[in-house]
Amino acid sequence: LFPTVIVDAGTFTTVDLVNEQGFQGGLIFPGPKTFLNSYGNGQNLPQLSLDECDSERSLNRLPQDTDLAIKKGLEVFLKSIYDFILNDLCPKNVILTGGLAHTLLPFFEKGQFKVQLEPHYIHKSLFSILESYSK
Repeated sequence: LFPTVIVDAGTFTTVDLVNEQGFQGGLIFPGPKTFLNSYGNGQNLPQLSLDECDSERSLNRLPQDTDLAIKKGLEVFLKSIYDFILNDLCPKNVILTGGLAHTLLPFFEKGQFKVQLEPHYIHKSLFSILESYSK
């Protein structure tokens, strides 16, 4: 069961480590949509949607146009989160939660740990805590 990493992917992506002693800390990254939206701050860069990027996974070459370069940038960014979790946190379990957890799942499916996709995990956990205090 431990150590477990909980990845909450939404507007921002939080990565938290929990072990036998409890919460150990975590990091906050831009979420996939927030990452893509940041290109809108650049001059003359296209605003791509997450749906446009899903079909372009694993480009095996360096992109030669702007759209593909942004899509590959998102892929590298998401893979870097996976690599950090794998190499620095070394979990036995990973729980992916949040509305955009599915965007990280392709990276985690090949992992060397158990992966659980629970889009509403944080909400269920908070409800469970509330119930325990009500008793």
